[in-house]
Amino acid sequence: MARSKGGQQTHRAVGWTTRLPRAATRNYGCEELHAVVFQPVADRGGVRNGVAVQIPETPKPQIKTALKCATKAASRVLFVCDTGEQAVTIAAFAAPRLPKHRRVALERAVNGDWNIAGAT
Repeated sequence: MARSKGGQQTHRAVGWTTRLPRAATRNYGCEELHAVVFQPVADRGGVRNGVAVQIPETPKPQIKTALKCATKAASRVLFVCDTGEQAVTIAAFAAPRLPKHRRVALERAVNGDWNIAGAT
């Protein structure tokens, strides 16, 4: 864990921030949620299909199916995790299964009109 400028703890693994802003997660009754996002390499912004997967709730066979669907439909992928460790694990699992995608920094997705964590 590292501290951000505001003193809030942020999970960082290999340079990736995964923790969603507390102000947004509290709206859902959660003190802490983490996210991992991928987008198609050809994604240039704008409206696009998306696949969202909850970790640890989603079983691995369904995760594999979701990743195949995201690849076929060139969809953005959002993993919402309970812990930073789960975010690290799912990112490592998903990356090789999304051959036409790249991982995107959470800050970029939030600032890129993905509407993650209530961003507008």
